[in-house]
Amino acid sequence: LFGLVSCNISGPGNSCVSQTAYGNGVAHLFVRDLRTRVNPLRREMIYTELLTPIATGGMYALDAKVRANVDRVFRSTEVQGRLTSGFVPANNPAAPTLTAYDEVDFGLDLINTNNGWQSASGLFKATSNFNQLIVGNFKSNGSTPVIIGTGATYMDSIPSVFVDDLNLYFLGDAGKDKAVCLPFSVGTAATCVPPSGVSYAWREPSVSAAVLGTGPVLNVANTSTGIHAYTLTVSYNGESLVDQVNVTTIAPPTFTINNDVACPGSSLSYTIDFGLAKLDPGYSISYPGLTATSPAVINNGVLTLSGTPTSNGPSVIVVTGTQSYNGLTCPFTLTIPFQDCC
Repeated sequence: LFGLVSCNISGPGNSCVSQTAYGNGVAHLFVRDLRTRVNPLRREMIYTELLTPIATGGMYALDAKVRANVDRVFRSTEVQGRLTSGFVPANNPAAPTLTAYDEVDFGLDLINTNNGWQSASGLFKATSNFNQLIVGNFKSNGSTPVIIGTGATYMDSIPSVFVDDLNLYFLGDAGKDKAVCLPFSVGTAATCVPPSGVSYAWREPSVSAAVLGTGPVLNVANTSTGIHAYTLTVSYNGESLVDQVNVTTIAPPTFTINNDVACPGSSLSYTIDFGLAKLDPGYSISYPGLTATSPAVINNGVLTLSGTPTSNGPSVIVVTGTQSYNGLTCPFTLTIPFQDCC
């Protein structure tokens, strides 16, 4: 039926299984309250502890094979899977009351007139580090729809469903908000995903609807200075979840040429654009291919320098330093060419 693993709960044959599965049977769950001599109201459920808790904010898929019990006159499609913590089976009545949980409703995919096995799945974003999985019907008798079929073998009034092949997959997430220099990556790679059917789409909606990447991790080599909101859409079996990460970063400075010809009596001049960032004190300017006749300075974003080219040095000016934005500081090296007027 299922095994306990960090990335999924499955039977033998799945490469992600890290612990022997608990049998190859099928769970037959009554989905309304049973009256017993021990307690007048009891309900059948599957319960298991996860080896590793799910991660808050992570996007997950819970899969199962489900089948309505059409042998009985009374039928129902109610069955859910809930991730929770603190559940004690021995101390809970028929329909346990869980104060915090994430849920997948398998009944949405279950047809109670079909006697064949059907694949059911659902996506959820973890709201806590839950470490337990419970499968069954959590709805009250009054909220559990029951239909009366025909041609069934058994006439009892307790509807039931069959459940098998439970799998819990971590599909990834967009990651935590951060401030980082270029280049950077966002997203958490999923180490164990379903064998097929998962797709990823990264976007920056405030800039464009274009898809920036189609994997669980997005690598960003260049962008503008600012706070960028990237969204990750994960789709699986017709459902989608969206996660967002905000990244503060600083782009390298750029320059425009005012005068790049080194001639006696004139100054080289360039406007350096730091965008939203500011140039920090302590920067350096080197010019190995130039004999300066006046010091190089950057004043209000304009670099000026006078001198004559040397015969063997490179015709470049190199500015090295750091720039800051919104509490983030990033190093940069800006190489600026010049020409010899001779």
